[in-house]
Amino acid sequence: MKHCIVMTLLGFISGMVMYSYLIPLLFFHTDIRAVSADGNPGSSNAIRAVGAGVGVTCMILDVGKAFLPVFIAVYFLQMRGLFLVPVTVAPVAGHAFSPLMHFKGGKAVSATYGSLLGLIPLSFFVLALAVIM
Repeated sequence: MKHCIVMTLLGFISGMVMYSYLIPLLFFHTDIRAVSADGNPGSSNAIRAVGAGVGVTCMILDVGKAFLPVFIAVYFLQMRGLFLVPVTVAPVAGHAFSPLMHFKGGKAVSATYGSLLGLIPLSFFVLALAVIM
């Protein structure tokens, strides 16, 4: 139970860091929410606003921030069953409702993909789900 609470908190904290917003802002002084049609701080808008290299880097970081806590919980802490549900959902919720963005985060597509990839040690079925997304 303690591992579940700790990994859920770490997952949410990891998820709330908006790389696709921060990297273009810090390095290119571009607020991708302001220059995109939908106002979404996501990697696809980062690609359009500042280029493919930076956008793909943002996407990898967004996938990784969700993958890492879930993978650690599954592979290293051997978490299974219902204890894994909040750990898997936390990075996605942190991204979608980031306190750093006044609870107006991104669509969480990359974060969802990362969370699903983190579950691969349990079943390759989640790889099929991740590919479908």
